[in-house]
Amino acid sequence: FRSGNCMPKLSVIVPVYFNEASLPSLRKALAKLEDDLHATGISLELIFVNDASRDRSLEILKEIQSARPSTILLNHLSNQGALAAVKTGLRHATGDCFTYLAADLQDPPDLLPEMAREWLAGERLVVRVRASRGDPPLTKACAWIHYRLVRAFIMPNYPPGGFDMALMDRALLPNLLKCGPNRHFSMFIWSMGVPAKVLTYHRRPRVHGQSAWTFRKKLSYFIDSSVSFSVMPMRLATVDRKSTRLNSSHANIS
Repeated sequence: FRSGNCMPKLSVIVPVYFNEASLPSLRKALAKLEDDLHATGISLELIFVNDASRDRSLEILKEIQSARPSTILLNHLSNQGALAAVKTGLRHATGDCFTYLAADLQDPPDLLPEMAREWLAGERLVVRVRASRGDPPLTKACAWIHYRLVRAFIMPNYPPGGFDMALMDRALLPNLLKCGPNRHFSMFIWSMGVPAKVLTYHRRPRVHGQSAWTFRKKLSYFIDSSVSFSVMPMRLATVDRKSTRLNSSHANIS
């Protein structure tokens, strides 16, 4: 829906976990975003979800909220992961459209106004596909393998470089809240089959902190996503069992 004669509103959810180093820069970027959105004719609803950070993140977020009282600040008492934090924020979103944004500025807020203008033009789903990325070589290699496996076994039409930025109409919000805890959020969005306006961007190098997204976590996430979105892993497992039984039967006959 659109908010009658009022200025339409974009809800931006920002999950925060050990981001004390990047929050001051993010604060400035979000202030500019708000000005740019107003120039476009859109207001900003800002929702931070602190996912039980044990650094100064919560303290800094309270300072941001104090300076901008309309900011919504939510706090997890225990760490639940980025997806859970985004979903917590989505439950409190009241905007006509919404998105989620990483706190480390690798996916910068200044990309959102163009996406919002596409929404104003009638698009229900606008995604930013990574045309290139400024990550370390190992991260790039893992990403290359990951997305080729996704396209080979799960979603043939999934963007080759993947995406983390998606701006969506509020009509899609109920579907997003149904996303299970082990499902790949971007893949879930793509799997809804909503025609998407695709924009490209260069993913910037990480400036603040280190990623907690280890190879083991990536592998586990890929396996969980594979089972969630495709029957291929079950078929492969079934074929393997059938092959084992057949080999065993032949051995007994011999």
